[in-house]
Amino acid sequence: MTRQEYMDMYDAVGVAMEVHKTLGRGMAEQVYQEAFAMEMKLGGKQIEREKELRLHYKGTLLEKS
Repeated sequence: MTRQEYMDMYDAVGVAMEVHKTLGRGMAEQVYQEAFAMEMKLGGKQIEREKELRLHYKGTLLEKS
């Protein structure tokens, strides 16, 4: 992992914690997604929502990726 990837991940975790602290628990997933995207944009980050990924687990492509 590059330093930039690590910093991006660190920022994303911080944003997720801020969203949870502000909204609390029990909201629909879509509410958290929208708030997360808003916080990332407010922080000057470019994001792509619901980006399709091809993920493998132990050599097998996951269908739900």
